[in-house]
Amino acid sequence: MHLSETDYRTICEWVYAYSCVQLGANKQSFVDARLSSHIQQKGFRSYRAYIDYLKKDKEEVEVFLDRLTTHHTFFFREFEHFQFLAEQVLPRFETGRHCSIWSAACSTGEEAYSLAILLSEDLGDNGNWSVYGSDLSRASIEKAREGIFRKDRLKELATSLRRKYLLEGIDDSKGLFKVQDSLQKKVTFERRHLLDGFGLQKKQFSVIFCCNVMIYFDKLTQQQLVERLFESLAPGGYLIVGHSENLSALVHPLECVTSSIYRKDLCKMP
Repeated sequence: MHLSETDYRTICEWVYAYSCVQLGANKQSFVDARLSSHIQQKGFRSYRAYIDYLKKDKEEVEVFLDRLTTHHTFFFREFEHFQFLAEQVLPRFETGRHCSIWSAACSTGEEAYSLAILLSEDLGDNGNWSVYGSDLSRASIEKAREGIFRKDRLKELATSLRRKYLLEGIDDSKGLFKVQDSLQKKVTFERRHLLDGFGLQKKQFSVIFCCNVMIYFDKLTQQQLVERLFESLAPGGYLIVGHSENLSALVHPLECVTSSIYRKDLCKMP
């Protein structure tokens, strides 16, 4: 099955319209690898026939987006960010002040649960803290809520912490690990587009992790996203992006702590 330039452009337009992700000219082979077997399994003989089908089936649009925008992740990815959190941020909350962290574009939940483990270790199982994870993908959010992971997703998680916070499967579930209920109840997952506001809730977070997301957006979308994240950040709070990302080309009032960590000035308090 051949992915023509015309069909590839149409797919790029669909992805951008629904997710704001910009695939670019160099992603054609990636798109073909992610979609071709799925399209054939659905019984279509061409990309054009599949694209026409997408116009009639909203549920299939979600599957289509999942296959192109869901990326591999694992527990404690980019460990330096968690180290910064433990050493520079969490000590301020040891007095009992509420600490809330948003894992934006949380995928299947590895980052959100990593944050929950760190908070539980530093502030206690019953501490005044919470983790909120959001993602555009309905399938990813469902998996995050299940809290079941393969061992390869836990490669950066210390064995002692894995044994403390996850249950190892047996028999048919061998090789799988389930997050303990006591930890899972501290984490909330919701399907949400990153550019959507929180409406009347006006949530503000102590820390926002938005890692390895902006690299898929054009500059206009990046600017809109940073403005939205700024609104959702509490005064004195931190925005953490991926190591391969930075906000230097964008207009924002955040203080740069490192190339991937930014702080909202306390003077922004109402």
